Amino acid sequence: MRVFVSSTSRDLLDYRAAAIRSLRRLGHEVVAMEEFTAATTYPLDRVLKLVRGSDAYVLLVAWRYGFIPDSAAVADLPKVDGDPLRSITEWEYAAAKEDEQRPILVFLLSETAPWPPQQMDGFGPLTPGDEASLDRVRAFRASLMRERVVSFFSRPDELEALVGAAVTSARLSRGVLINRLSTSDPIQGDMMSPDSSVAGEMIRVVSGAGPHRVITIDIATDWWSTRLYLLAFLLDRLSRAQRIMVVDAGRFVGLLSLSTVTRVIASLHPQLQQFRHAERLRTATEPDITREAEALVALFVEILGDEYAVKVDVTAANLGRWFEDSIVTSPIRVYNIDRVSPLDLIRLFDYPGDFVPVIVGKGDQHTEQERSHVIDKPALSLQLAQAYVTDLLEESLH
Repeated sequence: MRVFVSSTSRDLLDYRAAAIRSLRRLGHEVVAMEEFTAATTYPLDRVLKLVRGSDAYVLLVAWRYGFIPDSAAVADLPKVDGDPLRSITEWEYAAAKEDEQRPILVFLLSETAPWPPQQMDGFGPLTPGDEASLDRVRAFRASLMRERVVSFFSRPDELEALVGAAVTSARLSRGVLINRLSTSDPIQGDMMSPDSSVAGEMIRVVSGAGPHRVITIDIATDWWSTRLYLLAFLLDRLSRAQRIMVVDAGRFVGLLSLSTVTRVIASLHPQLQQFRHAERLRTATEPDITREAEALVALFVEILGDEYAVKVDVTAANLGRWFEDSIVTSPIRVYNIDRVSPLDLIRLFDYPGDFVPVIVGKGDQHTEQERSHVIDKPALSLQLAQAYVTDLLEESLH
């Protein structure tokens, strides 16, 4: 990866060297002020461009806020709230945040670590009694602790180990994030009745599925067997979706493949098998997704007749009984998907099946749906393998 190392300079020379040494030992390309010219300051627009061109961003902060550049002449500043008078380090951090997929790794000098007063704002000979500058770095540190999971260091060798472990973890996490499948908002069952008067909502869901490969349904809102069957059937035929994630008032229930849903529920109702037979006998299909969905729904209604007479309520207990081992009910739980550990990755790769449900962080069961993700394991494996081969190639060329 191309990693930008950001910090104030004079007070953190040894620490910057330790961080850079760790990154290069791991084969990463380092972008740092050490690679610039010998000038004491650097054009802000150039620095921002380098940050934006990096794959990851490492920030070291001790007790100096740093040089405050004239930002008025820079056309492409990051969008920030509050005081525009910011240090070049804080502008770099703002630029790094523009890309949500870019790993940002923050390391703060521990408040209990011994530190020379002359290396702290407010105590330097050039700024005697300048307490405002110390307030600025304290405010910056506080904002970093609010926004990020930070690590604390006291010695250069300690920082070297922390940076190596964090960047490795960030690379793994980035692979996980890249291969996280798009999921839909929970679909309410009471809006999905597939009869001729209100079939429009189900058709709208299928037509608008777009890039979502995982469709979420909330069975706390009156779902039943034939309704679930038709949704899975239409999604399988007319969208890119591959899985249905089931929640119950926000609590994760399970993950099902569309083909499993249609196969198992068809075995519960003979009318559904008649529908499948009639559907196979159709001699033509509509070129438009919406019109094809309307035709399939009309055929479904014609064959099923009174759906209310045959339906069975979809509950967590019934899903377990119908699908048995085919429903994935035990998600992997991780503390932070932005900082997955190697152990988390091993658990992910050991998980049965190609689509892995992951619940991030802590909270009550009613927030599980908001914290639920699905990882495409084969795509993740391929992406990490390609990254590994690329690293080997780059090492061989150096």
